[in-house]
Amino acid sequence: MRITIITHQQFDLDAAVSAWLLLLKHPEAEVEFANTTSDDNSAIVSRHNPPETYVVDIKGSPLDKSHDEADGQCSSRIVYEELIRPGRDIPEVLSALEDMVALSESQDKTGKLFPPYLVPFSIVGFIKGAQSIGWRDEMLWPWVKRQLDFSYQFLYDHHVARQNYLQMRQAQGEVQGYTVDYIRGGGTAATDVAYNVFNVDIVVYEDPKTFNLGAIRRNECPLHLGEKLKRFVSSRPEPERSRWFSHPAGFIVAHGTQKFPATEPAGVTGRELFEAICAP
Repeated sequence: MRITIITHQQFDLDAAVSAWLLLLKHPEAEVEFANTTSDDNSAIVSRHNPPETYVVDIKGSPLDKSHDEADGQCSSRIVYEELIRPGRDIPEVLSALEDMVALSESQDKTGKLFPPYLVPFSIVGFIKGAQSIGWRDEMLWPWVKRQLDFSYQFLYDHHVARQNYLQMRQAQGEVQGYTVDYIRGGGTAATDVAYNVFNVDIVVYEDPKTFNLGAIRRNECPLHLGEKLKRFVSSRPEPERSRWFSHPAGFIVAHGTQKFPATEPAGVTGRELFEAICAP
């Protein structure tokens, strides 16, 4: 069966995301761009006959938005809620798809805002720029689809990383107004998620596969972790104290690193280091 997705010429982001969502359901479908400059689009709308033909973001179609209503929705929101979301139950997939719709809503006439991590995926300027220099829809669409594919993959990975971090997080605290997380596992990638996704200032990490243990802060946090370490290990016997490393700038204290893993136990737990970092 030949499946066709029809949207308007000089397509915008809402039309693009709507078509992209339907391609998740029907990857073999073809995308067509109809001339909607006429006041009467009934001939185009009459072709709407799922699952063979879908007409999206064209006035009069069941899959078109209505901004005249107070609760008007983007076409991509209608497509998602009615045709794509039902039957999908993987949280990270749903979160990424919700973000794709949020991209469309934020740059459409609904004027909705979207989370800061979606900012890099504002592609309206690219679409308008290509159209302004005469790119035909058929030429532009493959590039936009590729960008939407990339955006979705990034957003999916973002939510997977977020969920993985939540599973690693053992405790939360603060010191002098700066947030502190205690995590088990994850390595450098986990600290990046802590900083960039959860806006954590200090991460206390413990590697359950090695004897590595330590704390690291983001550049914007001025606390000197070395001073915390001195108080923490002052009562510990040798050679335990000498196994710890403290950077002169105070941004990291560590008992073993990924490059030079510890070969002996630290003699303390990650929970104890976390409590020491959070102490006044």
